[in-house]
Amino acid sequence: MELQASGPKVAWINKYPGTEYSDDRVSDNDIILWRLADLFLLKAEAYAGLNDGANAKLYRTRSAPALPRVSIKGATDKLSLEKEILSERGRELFFENKRWWDLVRFHKGGTLDIYQYIPNLIGKTTPLFWPVNTTVMANNPNIDQTEGYK
Repeated sequence: MELQASGPKVAWINKYPGTEYSDDRVSDNDIILWRLADLFLLKAEAYAGLNDGANAKLYRTRSAPALPRVSIKGATDKLSLEKEILSERGRELFFENKRWWDLVRFHKGGTLDIYQYIPNLIGKTTPLFWPVNTTVMANNPNIDQTEGYK
């Protein structure tokens, strides 16, 4: 929400607009879980993880007619490719509830330090995953508690 001289102005992302009512908006429309662009970028990420820069650069996204086709470009080393793939995932999959998991995955892989990347995590050591329920661990002694909750 932004305060202006004429009063508050509310901005809404219209990717999944839902149904608007006089006093609220409900996100009741279908949400796409997987798209071809997501799979292309995951495949590029897998190739980058294998240090296969040539294959990681082949995958393209943005099939909408109004948008230019994009391919992974630039340096072919693992770190550069992963940073570019993360950046493209942020643009391509905006507002599709995948960003947090991308950041956690790239943090675990050593591409970025999420505790420096996310402003409200700077200086903290908050665990990035939920704890495993104690009943789950009691039923299966082979399951370890999530790091940070032990």
